[in-house]
Amino acid sequence: MIPPLAEIAAVAGILGNAANIIDKIYGRFFERKKGEPPPAGLSPDAQYSTVIRDAPDQNALVSKNKQGQVDKVTYEELAQRLTPEDMRFIKTHEKTMTSYYEQWEAAYPTLALEDNPIRKKQREQQLDQVLDALARELAAILGFIEKVGLQLDDHYWAFRSLAQQKG
Repeated sequence: MIPPLAEIAAVAGILGNAANIIDKIYGRFFERKKGEPPPAGLSPDAQYSTVIRDAPDQNALVSKNKQGQVDKVTYEELAQRLTPEDMRFIKTHEKTMTSYYEQWEAAYPTLALEDNPIRKKQREQQLDQVLDALARELAAILGFIEKVGLQLDDHYWAFRSLAQQKG
């Protein structure tokens, strides 16, 4: 049984939102994991780097770069490629992902304001833990983006690789 279009659209929104969060935190995450900024070609803003977005006007999940749309998976194709269990799993990950992202988003700006070196180090460690937990959730969702047929290149591939590393 094919799920209703509204449910598929909601799942596409979750997948697109997860990709957008990765784009927002990618530089910081890469730098925390590698100790240096990401190479220019692995930035979401790079000339040929693709980003994944939900495109409700096309009823599709799309990948695009600065030159235009690269690929798309329609909501109908999503409905055929994702099982009801997949959709529940994605929705569950969204709740956790959102919680971690809100924690990170609230705490990150306070790091620069901390002048006590001990508290600053403790806050950095807490942020790293939240960032690692968020990255694991996002990496799980990237698996579903790949499952539905969009190729993970550039920073998404690098992000997932880093998210799967310990420490």
